[in-house]
Amino acid sequence: MRVLIADDQETICILIATVLKSIEGVQTEIAEDGVVAWDKLTSRGKHFDLLISDWNMPRMDGLTLLKTIRADPRLKTLPVILLTAEDDKSHVMAAIKHGVSGYVVKPFTPLGLLEKLQRFLPRKG
Repeated sequence: MRVLIADDQETICILIATVLKSIEGVQTEIAEDGVVAWDKLTSRGKHFDLLISDWNMPRMDGLTLLKTIRADPRLKTLPVILLTAEDDKSHVMAAIKHGVSGYVVKPFTPLGLLEKLQRFLPRKG
């Protein structure tokens, strides 16, 4: 399973990648913003099974990235998890409206993140 992590905070990317790499069969790649994430998602020869994206990023935010993904026939079914410090109802509703697969509010613990991602991760056995 290949997971793309998009966040402009390097420490968050490293934390998420470390948590995911502890799961057998999971490979991660990092993008520092939505534009780089979009480039990686649409690169020939690349395939990702899950995108974990921050909402607030420069150049292209996570919600815009989600909308762009859902509008692309090749990627519209890609599971997308949005991370954000914004926990108000309007943000959650906007994400749901545009087809987000899951939503994680910062700050989060590694265990809390794993619990949110369970349905997307490979199962042992």
